[in-house]
Amino acid sequence: MKRPAFTAALLALCLCAVASDKGHVTKVLPTPDRPAALVKAHVLPDPKLTPGAVYSDVTLADIKRPNFSASDRDVPESVHKEVFRRYGIDYAEHSKYEVDHAVELACGGSNAVENLWPQPLHLNVGGRDMGAIEKDKVEKKVLAGVRDGSLPLKETQIQLAKDWTVLYRKLVSPEFPPFK
Repeated sequence: MKRPAFTAALLALCLCAVASDKGHVTKVLPTPDRPAALVKAHVLPDPKLTPGAVYSDVTLADIKRPNFSASDRDVPESVHKEVFRRYGIDYAEHSKYEVDHAVELACGGSNAVENLWPQPLHLNVGGRDMGAIEKDKVEKKVLAGVRDGSLPLKETQIQLAKDWTVLYRKLVSPEFPPFK
């Protein structure tokens, strides 16, 4: 009977899925309920492919340290290619995208593929630019808010995973800039 060997192999595979580089432990968040129109327009990642994931062992004290996430910044090209493959986008188009974190790395987001997606750098949605360049603006505000205590860490991670545009409208501007 090969059942124990299969069970052991499956358990080992599951354990590898939650262990990440740099000794962090990744926790994949529950699949968020994202606005379908924003997912269809590629403003938000596909919730089945990128539900969001965090390093469960990262604390607010870690996040407050200067350059806390600097050593985790480099996502290997092989992972970038896997992210594009999962989304069905030809990697030859990668210069038009940023492989972005659903939950910002500096706020405890993980480098696991469940937290990564190919976000268009610029994205015309109703004449407004809702691409990665705009998301970068809210990420800076979010990090400052988490560090100063005005934004609670766990709730902010969940909101980033669900819909970053809500935080953009609250922290950056009620309107996205015109698409150029």
